[in-house]
Amino acid sequence: MKDKYAVEIKKWDSKCTALSQQLKNKKIDKTYEDVFSFRNNLKPVYEFFNLKEHEEVVLDYGCGAGWATVFLAQKAKTVYAVDISVESIKILEHLVEANSIKNIKTCVCNGELLSFEDNFFDFVFGNAIIHHIELEKSLLEVSRVLKKGGKAAFCEPYAHNLFINLYRYIKHNYIEEFKGTDRPIKNEDKGVFEKYFSKVDFVPTSLLSDRIEPLLAFDAVMIKTFPFLRKYAGYVTILLEK
Repeated sequence: MKDKYAVEIKKWDSKCTALSQQLKNKKIDKTYEDVFSFRNNLKPVYEFFNLKEHEEVVLDYGCGAGWATVFLAQKAKTVYAVDISVESIKILEHLVEANSIKNIKTCVCNGELLSFEDNFFDFVFGNAIIHHIELEKSLLEVSRVLKKGGKAAFCEPYAHNLFINLYRYIKHNYIEEFKGTDRPIKNEDKGVFEKYFSKVDFVPTSLLSDRIEPLLAFDAVMIKTFPFLRKYAGYVTILLEK
């Protein structure tokens, strides 16, 4: 597994090493609601999960430096955060310490082989993760660790926007130092999800960006006003129930 994703490990270790001084002692000044109810790709997750106050056990799957982990921890009973990058986990652990968060547990591991028992989690969340690893192996593991009736949600790049695809090609081949294992989700992948989950919903959320605020508003209006554009979305939120 480690050899298979050696480039991904180097890529994210490198990114997080560069950001470590900036992020490791950062004070969290926003809430779960501020973030998850605002961004286009996270709104469906916010409504789908409908997290109660400190009742559920949540997995942040491919947590990176932990931006989502710290917000999920404001609502969940316990959040387990896993990532293949040691440096990413180090930053998250610094954030946890700097903000005195008590209900986050971290683990360095590969998403295709999780170190948790069956039926362990109420919810699984992942942002831009499953397009980096083998889809079927990933979904098999997520389904295994999720309780019956549990929910999973993933915010992923979608493969049907020509402009975004061109940007990704240039970025991965001519800008980034490491060429990773990116494979944006396709609409025809829905059948793979349906093998492991009883309910599967693909929600196209953004045409041009999933994080630049002026574009978020533009994208939301365009997708709502012109439904035919949804099939050309650059990003999709995938909602699953076991």
